[in-house]
Amino acid sequence: MTDFKTTSAELDKVQDELTEIEATVRDYRKDDQEQAKAMQRLYTAFANGLEAVKEDNMGRVLAIVDMIRENTFGHRGIVNEAVKAFISQSKGEFSYRDICNTLHLTNKTDKNNASKALSREIEKGYLIRTGKRNDIFRRPETEMVLMDWKKADISGIDIKFPLGEEELVKIFQKNIIVIAGGRNHGKTAYCLDFTRLNMNQHDVYYFVNDMGEEEFRYRIELFDDLKQGDWNFNPFALERNWEDQIRPDDINIVDFLKVTEDFSLVGHAIEKIHRQLDKGVCLIALQKPYGRDIGVGGEFTLDVARLYLSLDFDRIKVVKAKNWKGHDNPCDKIREFKLVNGSKFIPQGDWASQEAYDQLKPRWERR
Repeated sequence: MTDFKTTSAELDKVQDELTEIEATVRDYRKDDQEQAKAMQRLYTAFANGLEAVKEDNMGRVLAIVDMIRENTFGHRGIVNEAVKAFISQSKGEFSYRDICNTLHLTNKTDKNNASKALSREIEKGYLIRTGKRNDIFRRPETEMVLMDWKKADISGIDIKFPLGEEELVKIFQKNIIVIAGGRNHGKTAYCLDFTRLNMNQHDVYYFVNDMGEEEFRYRIELFDDLKQGDWNFNPFALERNWEDQIRPDDINIVDFLKVTEDFSLVGHAIEKIHRQLDKGVCLIALQKPYGRDIGVGGEFTLDVARLYLSLDFDRIKVVKAKNWKGHDNPCDKIREFKLVNGSKFIPQGDWASQEAYDQLKPRWERR
């Protein structure tokens, strides 16, 4: 099982770097240029050993920042260099408040200098305002990867699904698969069965949102045809920021992606997960309202999904399928099933179109 914690060697490396920076700050107390270089080194070390800093060294980092500020108090140049160093090491979006907190800028003069430094970087094209608020920024993306599409393998990844969805679609590298299900309609059973079917051919990383270890073991042991030692996957408890832990070249499963405030952020969260993928895929479970095919977050959750499934208590529906296996469009295909013992999906008949399904079912049974 992979351990995401910082290793002792990484901790030692960050601590050694901080010791050297402290020495530079003391020895060149009156040299603004050397102080600026020290600030650059400090935030390079911060970026390269972020978890190590969080765990054991944040106090030292802030103390060094204070030393540099005292050595160059009132000098706009040092704040400008500090902001530039922060920007150069940033990944993704950050706010003006993030900069002030990280650089330990507490007085009005330093904060104003930081704001002016940000404006200068925007004018130079090194920074872009983004998001709904005016104080959210990111670096422009300047690198592009040329696609060698002529040599690409179009056979797809060998992935199995609980209800034979691989009969209908191909799954390729970097694909997002969404399973949207109502409460108690089998989302976790589906995710665990998907794990069971693929864990011996692929490395599987399973991110659990709303279960503790006891309940998770209970759900696993519902699969009574497998012993504990037969399960070959990597489960982690994770309630937010799933994109930070996505394994880019493996199978990832998010059970489930939960947003409680602004549901429009569900689509944004899926997009961030998609950006982290390279050769791997991610299955994402979403909650959905009863009587609706699309999960919480609405049509935004459809955008990057290559396969989108809607799960009810006795049927599954293909809402979106980008890569067909064959010439027949699998969208709106439905398959009924029985879920036995909270673990076994037993198909009841073949895949049928929505029209054929409606004709077979009495009006009061249609959903």
